[in-house]
Amino acid sequence: MSEDEKLLSLLRRIYEKTVQGELRWEPTANGSAFVVAFARFSLSLQRLYDQAEDSYYVLLRISNDKGQTIEELYQASAVRIGFRNMDELYERARRIAMGLDEALDELLTELGESAQRKS
Repeated sequence: MSEDEKLLSLLRRIYEKTVQGELRWEPTANGSAFVVAFARFSLSLQRLYDQAEDSYYVLLRISNDKGQTIEELYQASAVRIGFRNMDELYERARRIAMGLDEALDELLTELGESAQRKS
């Protein structure tokens, strides 16, 4: 299996496990980057701005346990190897890292309780 095939397989698994809620993405000090750690490696997703193109793109970074970057996969490269869901992967990771599900649950509970009290 070539490196591109392995990267595509990795992207698909990351996406699938993120959608299923199996990866616990965490926020970083950089507000536009989110990370998930494994035993010896970590993955980070970051949204960056390209001034020349006047658009945003997503970068996946694979780092080792020493914090060294071993691979950077830009959105355009991901598309080139067959993965077109980088924007959605980033948004899902961001929502997990920022605790959107918990926030929605709590807000719905509070709004439900206040609505019931008024009736």
